[in-house]
Amino acid sequence: MKFSVPTNWQEGLLPVLTGSPSINEVYGKLAEDFVGGGRPAYSVFDISRKNAARHINEIRKTKRGFNYLLNASCLGGREFTNKGKHEIAKLLDWLVAAGVDSVTVSLPFLAEMIKRKSPSLKISVSVMAHVDSIEKARFWDSIGADSITLSHTKLNRDFVLLKELRKAVKCGLRLMANNHCLYHCPFQEHHEAFSSHASQKNTGEGSFAIDYCSLNCKISKISFPHLLISAPWIRPEDISVYEKIGIDSIKLVDRRLPTPELARIINAYVNGEYKGNLVDLFPTLSGASRTNRGNFLARLKNLLKLAPQDIIKLVKSRRIFETMEIKIDNQALDGFLDFFFTHDCRLSSCVDCGYCFRIADKAVKIDPGFKEKMISDSVYFTRENL
Repeated sequence: MKFSVPTNWQEGLLPVLTGSPSINEVYGKLAEDFVGGGRPAYSVFDISRKNAARHINEIRKTKRGFNYLLNASCLGGREFTNKGKHEIAKLLDWLVAAGVDSVTVSLPFLAEMIKRKSPSLKISVSVMAHVDSIEKARFWDSIGADSITLSHTKLNRDFVLLKELRKAVKCGLRLMANNHCLYHCPFQEHHEAFSSHASQKNTGEGSFAIDYCSLNCKISKISFPHLLISAPWIRPEDISVYEKIGIDSIKLVDRRLPTPELARIINAYVNGEYKGNLVDLFPTLSGASRTNRGNFLARLKNLLKLAPQDIIKLVKSRRIFETMEIKIDNQALDGFLDFFFTHDCRLSSCVDCGYCFRIADKAVKIDPGFKEKMISDSVYFTRENL
């Protein structure tokens, strides 16, 4: 199995990125650009274009590809204006000059523009394109996509459809392993749209973002622990299952992470095992991504755009954003995946099925005091109090 892994642009990460032959691609993105992507600008490490190009060059020297993210789910229609097309063209010119050899996109228009303007760039289809059917996959394959990252919230455990998708398209197929989203997440489209706009230059409030979606996601999981299990992650130990059915590569997150946390995730998946708390490998759940202080000024500016009463709410709720004292015993999950080879989750509700409830009882531990405190604190930023 090949791996696509993120860079946080830190020099100390380079030995990790280049330490395994199974890592064939590194991906990254500037904090802000015209197109935007899947993480708010304030939440990622910032870097200049000059230093980014130097970092990309160091990675390319190791014979690994570099994939730049242009995967915003919405550009607000700017992509159809003369100015917008000019800005996108300038960005593409810089990417080619910097040594980028592939880009990840969510929008068909952008993919087709790149094919015309910068044909040397390979096209990867983002998970934010929501490819969850044979027809969608065939569409992207037909317009020249080189690889597709399939919808992780819907397909990671749908082995019947994964096998059919492999038969249906010629391009590469990739799955995201450790982005701990809810199964069929109801917040997903909203979350992706606001993250896209929060990483775009010169768009109203720019990088302003309050992660309402992540907050509600975390509180849902604390309140209903079976959601920690039904979330469609992939264990390091189960990567070989996906390789056997024809998945070409695995994408790991998160580019917001400091180097030690990112190295732990990469090493666990490359080595195919992790002994301990599985939550350690899920940065969007563990809160590890919040330890990034590399973009402090952007964070401060983001905070100061809030109304005073909302700043107070955010401070009171800050622990929910920063920590998640939950344990998922990875060793208790051996054989967990076998159930999904004979059960179709699309045809029943989690409540009626009960499998993930039973697994949560066995593998998940949440301190009752922590659970009570988090649910209590969350009232400041729930739907009723915004």
